[in-house]
Amino acid sequence: MQGPNRLHLYALFFGVVVAIIGTAIFFAIQAVWGQDTQEWNCVVTDPLVNIYDGDTIKDVRVLIRDYDFKESEYGLIWPGIHITERGIEFETDIRISGVDTPEKRALSKYSDGTPRSQRSRQLERDAAAEAKQALYEFLGANKFEFTLSNVELGKYAGRVIGDVSVKGRDVAEFLIEQELAFPYDGGTKKDWARYLDMIHAPAEGK
Repeated sequence: MQGPNRLHLYALFFGVVVAIIGTAIFFAIQAVWGQDTQEWNCVVTDPLVNIYDGDTIKDVRVLIRDYDFKESEYGLIWPGIHITERGIEFETDIRISGVDTPEKRALSKYSDGTPRSQRSRQLERDAAAEAKQALYEFLGANKFEFTLSNVELGKYAGRVIGDVSVKGRDVAEFLIEQELAFPYDGGTKKDWARYLDMIHAPAEGK
């Protein structure tokens, strides 16, 4: 019994070490190497579920270390740490930097507290679905693989904020060009509810 227990402890220790190393590399590499841009290769393994909306992707696999593991070693070795055919991958949610897209869960009130109509809320849900579909197709054209850079911790636990690009094409710029997102620098967000109401208002005299 002593042998298996010792192996179990070794496996547990290995998982802790990998988790610590992976997190340290992912969140602290810019602090170590200064202002040099660090790019991370990412993949969405379940895009229908994990592309949450136009500016948020959940459970993204971020490659933190290339390594040729044996197939028998593949799998989840610690919460958020996977061994795959690519190497060691860290799993996290990503908020795309520089943009804000409509909310799929449209609020029942405007920012000033006044109630919204069902039509107003549906307009935002429709716009959110359009932005999500555009992101899905943009990433899907490259097998849902993309590059993450300029990473920083988000205000919500388990989420990071960063620039997302596909073969050098910036996703934020694409969404803005398609009029599916507003530029966003982390301050006060523009009011999607009022904006969508305005552009979809019936023309006078009709």
